[in-house]
Amino acid sequence: MPDPARETDLHIHTHHSYCASSEMTLENIAKRAVEAGLAVVGLSDHAWLDLERGCRPAIAHLLETRKELAARDWPVTFMLGVEADCAPGRGAAGGDDIKLLEYSIGSYHFAEVRENLVPPPGTPEKLAGMLAEGFRSVVESTHITLAGHPLHIPRRIYRSMTDGMFDHLAETYRMAIELSAPHLATAASRGIAIEINSHALFPRIRAAMLPFFTSARNAGCRFAVSSDAHRPGEVGRGRAQTLEYARSAGITPGLLLDAGSIQRHAGR
Repeated sequence: MPDPARETDLHIHTHHSYCASSEMTLENIAKRAVEAGLAVVGLSDHAWLDLERGCRPAIAHLLETRKELAARDWPVTFMLGVEADCAPGRGAAGGDDIKLLEYSIGSYHFAEVRENLVPPPGTPEKLAGMLAEGFRSVVESTHITLAGHPLHIPRRIYRSMTDGMFDHLAETYRMAIELSAPHLATAASRGIAIEINSHALFPRIRAAMLPFFTSARNAGCRFAVSSDAHRPGEVGRGRAQTLEYARSAGITPGLLLDAGSIQRHAGR
């Protein structure tokens, strides 16, 4: 019998996300999703925090996708969500307008560094603290369904890291996971699921992040396995390997979100 959670990928970007390929049209996404064995595709284009002006683009812009979805029948079920940028003290991009969508992924992208309000973290301790505070900003934001790629280090931050920081990456994750432990309880109590995607399979990350997902399971969290696709070939990427990785953290199929559980979450 098919497992709905295995056939659901909630983190797919269309060409409306500036960092996604122009080939990420609904037609190409649907075609690739069928090839990857997906039945439900969640469209989660970026809404970025602008720490001076608010959310860009506005959620209303993302809602325009509904017109494309209604224009024809599709071989997969599309759900319309958002990847909302979060930051400490700023909440999630989009605010209450997020409720207009079927679900939301909250993600921390070091907005304060991106907008040159603070320098990049220069020590493992500083990086660990920012990762943990970023995760807290996600699970404490309103209207968030899923905590996206938790404790993820974006390319901008990687490029700023010295060799010494790379040498202590495992220790950085150990500190970040320890600091994040109370926030996992917050996520569980608020019904915010934890995303596991292909970022967790990177060689430098795989073993270091396993205790985080195990702790999230022990805290009572649910999970979603997704691809964070920005190009057609990435839709459903590494799904079997990510599911196996989730199993190694003791995450059983019953702990994975599917479309039905997302809809029940939205109706709470």
